[in-house]
Amino acid sequence: MRKILFAAIFLPLLISSCTQEETKGVITVLDLATKAPVSSANVVLSMENATNGFFPCNEDFTTTKTYSTNGSGKVEICFKHPSVINVDVSQAGRTGKGRLSLQEGETTNLTIYLSN
Repeated sequence: MRKILFAAIFLPLLISSCTQEETKGVITVLDLATKAPVSSANVVLSMENATNGFFPCNEDFTTTKTYSTNGSGKVEICFKHPSVINVDVSQAGRTGKGRLSLQEGETTNLTIYLSN
């Protein structure tokens, strides 16, 4: 009887801890003048201090990582841990900057506008 009671109490806790929401960052890149999505923009994530870094899901610790926006001007990235990451974007001579402040188990959205 004790084993059944133990399982009934702790099994749901174990299952819920395994299904925690992912920590995600969604970066949207738009043209400043037209507000249109910018595809194929280079999105560079970096840390100011080289000893600090971040952990993208299914990847090793890194201090810099480059992505490219899709046709909708977006990059969606999963992270193992919350972090504050610098974001530099460039495409055809246009640039933009921002900072991605990730919260554990949440999706953080950041929009960056490119200007000349």
